[in-house]
Amino acid sequence: MKKFLERLEDPKPLILDGGFGSELFSRGIELANSSLANQEYPEAVVDVHSSYIEAGADVIETNTFVATGPHLEMAGKSRSDADDIVRRGVELAREAVERSGKNVYVAGSVGPSPGAIEADSGGTDFGIPNRVVEESFRRLASILAREGVDFFCVETMFSAKEAAIAVNILKDYDLPIAVNLTYKFTRDRKTGKVVYRTDWGHSAADLLEILSGGQFSHDHDLLESVQMLGLNCGAESTRQDHTGMAYALSGVQQLNEALEKNG
Repeated sequence: MKKFLERLEDPKPLILDGGFGSELFSRGIELANSSLANQEYPEAVVDVHSSYIEAGADVIETNTFVATGPHLEMAGKSRSDADDIVRRGVELAREAVERSGKNVYVAGSVGPSPGAIEADSGGTDFGIPNRVVEESFRRLASILAREGVDFFCVETMFSAKEAAIAVNILKDYDLPIAVNLTYKFTRDRKTGKVVYRTDWGHSAADLLEILSGGQFSHDHDLLESVQMLGLNCGAESTRQDHTGMAYALSGVQQLNEALEKNG
């Protein structure tokens, strides 16, 4: 199988899997934190991965979207528990790939913190301290990398600043990085143009500016460390022209326009 960066050079589309927690729910598994299934329901985790592979996924993501320390502490888990949950997440994804006999890549899923972070809220009275966010991403990344994921997928980020903090940590592990924000429909009052923005008001252009600006990386241009940019979730159920594939197409178009302006 080609290394993941080599596969990216192939114009043939890569198909990724979909939601994980929702698939656990459909199997009657409801947990305070979906990553707990890595320990408590390992066969179900393998089954979810296997179902996506059978459906044609070229990439599956580890069940680690909410497996950082802050998330798992809320579920009553210790640091050692958290490490095992992440390790098992990679093992179970690899097991599903091995069972399938197919060439499938495994992405290390890196999700947002459970609440606002200091960089967005302006302080630690309300926000999670930046250092805690950094530490949680570093611990997650070190295990994902050690256990052998093919790349990191930073996903469903509501904050471009938190995405930049994550990338600054992940770049030290010499693996490809994907960054996906989750947007909502907004309209510029002056021009009437539709602009997708996150809950913290960050557009695709803001993401590029924050990544390249070096605020969270000692002036290092983090765009140089990112191989894939995209978007996920953010469905507007009341706006049929901005949900599902329409949302994806509009979001990618806005991202491309921002990239062209960024040079």
